[in-house]
Amino acid sequence: MSEQEQTRLEALRALGLLDTPPEERFDRLTRLAHLVFDVPMAYISLIDDQRQWFKSEIGLGVQECPRTISICNYTLVGDKLLILEDAAKHPLFKDNPFVANPPHIRFYAGYPLHTKEGIPVGTFCLCDIQPRPLSTQQMTIFQEFGALAEREIQVTEALEIDDLTGLYNRKGFLNNAQRMLEWCERNHQIASLIFMDLDHFKQVNDQFGHPAGDALLTHFGRVLSRHIRTSDIAARLYGDEFVIFSMGTSARQAEHLIQRIREHLANTPCPETPGSGVPLTFSAGIAEYTGHQDVSLFALIETTDHAMYQNKRSRQTKV
Repeated sequence: MSEQEQTRLEALRALGLLDTPPEERFDRLTRLAHLVFDVPMAYISLIDDQRQWFKSEIGLGVQECPRTISICNYTLVGDKLLILEDAAKHPLFKDNPFVANPPHIRFYAGYPLHTKEGIPVGTFCLCDIQPRPLSTQQMTIFQEFGALAEREIQVTEALEIDDLTGLYNRKGFLNNAQRMLEWCERNHQIASLIFMDLDHFKQVNDQFGHPAGDALLTHFGRVLSRHIRTSDIAARLYGDEFVIFSMGTSARQAEHLIQRIREHLANTPCPETPGSGVPLTFSAGIAEYTGHQDVSLFALIETTDHAMYQNKRSRQTKV
């Protein structure tokens, strides 16, 4: 898998939209497109490494399909509009299962959907069982529909991302970590939750002001991003409290991760704050999920929070 595709998949998963229930804000767009263009099929889809998953659909009657047979994969990879007036006459698509077999798609219009960083993650599409062109006016309206669908994707992204650090916020963490924990339960996979609290953060705010505190938070967020895997999620829960959820990671491995983060901070003080030669430190607590116990995400957070405060009381390191 290329680095570009890994980045794309990471951005897609960060949206937290895959395998979620229907939402009116997306369904409204497919309903309107179905009526405005008088087509039997309209849908909004997301494409991961294995499949095309339909967030909202009218007329298809399926929830997902293999990426290998997806016409939308060409829209995604090409990262531009794809219009097929008659797919049955196109050499690339005439043998596609959706063209050669029911629903016998002939007309296809696909619009690539992007994150706010410009990364393609899905498509907005219209399909018909009859060949048809799109007029110039219809093309303009179709692109406006695609832009509206893309805006909803980006609104989702903004709602779950912490503006200051670029990590997940509390909502984003709870949504994504819950899905990851459920996957671990189904597959009997271990995982670890790390809870971190910056040491003496209030003193920094009081002595140097909130801009200095914000710089420390941003710096800490950058360091976390550098040390977690693409399959991990890191978030800023509140103020100076951060968490990492890591699948396939034991408590001992989580301890090693904490140590690497501490070493990085010790060697790379935040350059944007007064007294920047002093390294940033933090207290941490760990909870391991064994893959078998019946435990909620909130219970894991509570366990790590308690362990973090024990660690804070016992540690002698000071900023």
